[in-house]
Amino acid sequence: MTKGLTPWMEQKVADLLAYGRSIGIEARVSEGFRTCARQNAIYAGGSSAATGVGGCHSWHVWGRAADLLIDGGTRADYAALAAEWKRWGGIWGGDWTSPADDWGHFEWHPDIPDIHDLCPRGAGAEACPDPNEPWPEDRPLWARPGVRLLGGAILAAGGMYLAYSLVRR
Repeated sequence: MTKGLTPWMEQKVADLLAYGRSIGIEARVSEGFRTCARQNAIYAGGSSAATGVGGCHSWHVWGRAADLLIDGGTRADYAALAAEWKRWGGIWGGDWTSPADDWGHFEWHPDIPDIHDLCPRGAGAEACPDPNEPWPEDRPLWARPGVRLLGGAILAAGGMYLAYSLVRR
């Protein structure tokens, strides 16, 4: 999918793209992860830039935002995807007034409501955690591959024990 997104964000975006296909909307990721430098460059674009923050103060930098593109898509197409995204707990840029109507922007960070909790307002990159360091595991415990494997093994062992005890009777 998109290098640099957190595992759960990557999964949520994949789920959203699949949902879009199921309702006849073909979307793709146009941009996911950004470096602080790239975010600064976009921010320097001024009022035409689709961002209201520079440096490390973007969820893109933290792997928690992706921009989707629907070729020839209308606001209604993006809004259809956004309705499902928001139902799951995500945030859609089309609801914003500044930057206005960032239709393709989708964020997922239910565990951190405000980016300034992660990287304080006005702080330089040196005062923020290093966004290049791996993000802590952000999938729910049951959604992690190792936990699912262990859970399956425990269920299988329990089933084998039950079958064995019934046959022994």
